[in-house]
Amino acid sequence: MIEPIKVLFVCTANYCRSPLAEVIFSELLEKAHLAEYFFIDSAGTHGVFAGASPDPRSQAIAQKHGLKMQHIVSRQITLHDFHYFDYIVAMDHSNVEHLMALCPSAFQSKISLLLSHDAELSSDVFDPYSGGEQGFEQVFDLIVKGAQGLLATIKQKHNL
Repeated sequence: MIEPIKVLFVCTANYCRSPLAEVIFSELLEKAHLAEYFFIDSAGTHGVFAGASPDPRSQAIAQKHGLKMQHIVSRQITLHDFHYFDYIVAMDHSNVEHLMALCPSAFQSKISLLLSHDAELSSDVFDPYSGGEQGFEQVFDLIVKGAQGLLATIKQKHNL
């Protein structure tokens, strides 16, 4: 069997954005019949919600779009993750800065900003935690666009 392509989505607490990115990207892979070639996970730069389920508002917006995220448990990124994953995809520039500070220099090329994979956006996926439900819908839409761009990047690089 071919070694899977390993993608880790990272936000601040692995509570709102990165769990959404994990399930959105997984759904894109299913639709493209590529899921068997990938291992997808998510983590946070901080462990404030470690062990918790994703934010109920993230779960609600995922469910609204037919996605399930009950299996996700918040966790903090580890040193092992930098060695293990092929792609470490951050939600915002602050996440990138934290990841670069934690990451051994040999693996820093694995780190990217999600929306850098969308030519029209290339900005941050803002943190909706302190806002209302409309913010979660906007974040969902941004993540979909970034995830589509990321998948296109990976497909091209790996000839999928």
